Amino acid sequence: MNWRGLLDENAVADLLPVDNAHFAKPLCDGLAVFLEGLPARRQAEIFTQQANLGAAASMSERLGLLARSSPVLQKIGQILARDRRLAPELREQLRQLESWPPTISVEQIQANLVQELGPLGRRGVTLEPPALAEASVAVVIPFRQQDAAGGWQEGVFKLLKPGIEEVLESELSLLEDVGVHFSERCDELGIPRLDYQQVFQQVREKLLEEVALDDEQQNLLAAREVFAEDDRVHIPA
Repeated sequence: MNWRGLLDENAVADLLPVDNAHFAKPLCDGLAVFLEGLPARRQAEIFTQQANLGAAASMSERLGLLARSSPVLQKIGQILARDRRLAPELREQLRQLESWPPTISVEQIQANLVQELGPLGRRGVTLEPPALAEASVAVVIPFRQQDAAGGWQEGVFKLLKPGIEEVLESELSLLEDVGVHFSERCDELGIPRLDYQQVFQQVREKLLEEVALDDEQQNLLAAREVFAEDDRVHIPA
């Protein structure tokens, strides 16, 4: 796919702060390097999604949909959504990346849980669909669990999306390629001379933390201790 020919630098520049409009070129260039590195099947799927938006779609809509097609782009989009210097219509599209209606079926979620935990009935667990939310790497679904006294406790399962670890590893490698591309073409792209490969390596490390759910559980335990005396804050068990 010729992504460079499809990314409109002028339209992207209009979404950036006036003082940063010159970053539209490296932004489009980096996106092209990333997208061209994806498997041909995924590129075709993304292109079809963009085509289905129609010719009247705004660049904000196109970038928002583009971010949904990739866990790495989604995470970057979530970060950018907090930047008040960006055009409001772009931020509105990016804010939707925090959570959208689940695309993973309840049957797939249950199959994954059974694979991890064994038959749910043996644990007194009953799923309470629909799923609450789906984000870049995980999906969250409520459940009830019967206790020894016959009562019910409520909770949620947070599961990694099927195959997400492999997809994330592949995309993070492409992100490093973008860093190399930037580092080698600072003058051509009009960007500061930095070690962009190192910058993107740090992004890689942060994104890999997203799939380390064991670490997340430990963070929740630590947070419960920190906020134990604060009635305004409730940390899930």
